[in-house]
Amino acid sequence: MKVGDRVKILAGHYSDGTNWLEALGKVGTIIALYPPNLIGGYDWYVKIDERERDAAFSTYELEVIADNSAKVRGFESGATRDESESKLSYVNALSPIALQRYVEYIGKHRCQVDGNLRNWDNWKAGIPKDVYLDSLGRHFWAVWMIIQGFDVSDNHGPATLQDSLCGILFNAMGILHEEEKERLLK
Repeated sequence: MKVGDRVKILAGHYSDGTNWLEALGKVGTIIALYPPNLIGGYDWYVKIDERERDAAFSTYELEVIADNSAKVRGFESGATRDESESKLSYVNALSPIALQRYVEYIGKHRCQVDGNLRNWDNWKAGIPKDVYLDSLGRHFWAVWMIIQGFDVSDNHGPATLQDSLCGILFNAMGILHEEEKERLLK
């Protein structure tokens, strides 16, 4: 057994010092070697999938169901981390300069027609998807026209390519936000 292995709990109880709950048949991941100088006779710390904290188990209380040790990365310092291939990579998936420009666009549009400043996350309170779609359509049309070489104006004055692209991002994110809220709150 090694750090990173997926294991099935063969013991009858969690033994993490705070809970004695039935553990038989639960699945988790070995996250660390149990310090040999601690009392208890345990070998491994295991993060049980459905629990917030880990628990200690002896080797005989565990059955390896997936050996992920080959996917553990080791560093010159001696530190280890599990592989990163299957993890979401916000740094690689997003552009910091595009994200900065988008946030600048949102900041510019915080000022309402009545002069009041709305909160940055005001849109998360809920806007109907058809309203987002209508606005997304206008911004898409503006991008299309600008790329074709035409001048475009909207209720804010002359439209720029970057502002129109940011408008598309805002409305697409709004629709996606509403979709995810519906899915997650079911």
